Amino acid sequence: LAVIFFWYIIDKTTFGYELRAVGYNSEAAKYAGMKVNRNVMLSMAIAGGFAGLAGAMIAVGTFDYGRVIATAEGFGFDGIAVALLGGNTALGSVFGGILFGGLKSAQKFMQSNGIPQEIAIIISSLMVLFVAMKFGIQDILKAMRPNVDKEVK
Repeated sequence: LAVIFFWYIIDKTTFGYELRAVGYNSEAAKYAGMKVNRNVMLSMAIAGGFAGLAGAMIAVGTFDYGRVIATAEGFGFDGIAVALLGGNTALGSVFGGILFGGLKSAQKFMQSNGIPQEIAIIISSLMVLFVAMKFGIQDILKAMRPNVDKEVK
């Protein structure tokens, strides 16, 4: 529900357009007449609200009545990987989260069938590696491209 709300705000409203513009290039947004400092503070407040919502979900105990603190380690790194896999979009992150969550929950079943549970970790790591390689390959290809300066007459 929060993701749908966030997606609507960011993609369908002028406020979301301003937030994206400030995030992409604050100088251009300032030149266009947008209030950069206000938008930065509001984006931090929104991020803090989502972090608080995530913390509340963990604190309430959504983990089969187990010890929440001991099982919640590493969620931040998983969140970064999910966002990278989702292309830094709200809806893409949902699908990346479903994929990562499926792999994490499949670890128990894999172990019961004689498959090492580390295979799921390797699969998720390879997915993140391949998505991250896309950016590195683009940079390498850009650097290899010859700079041809044509004289304009």
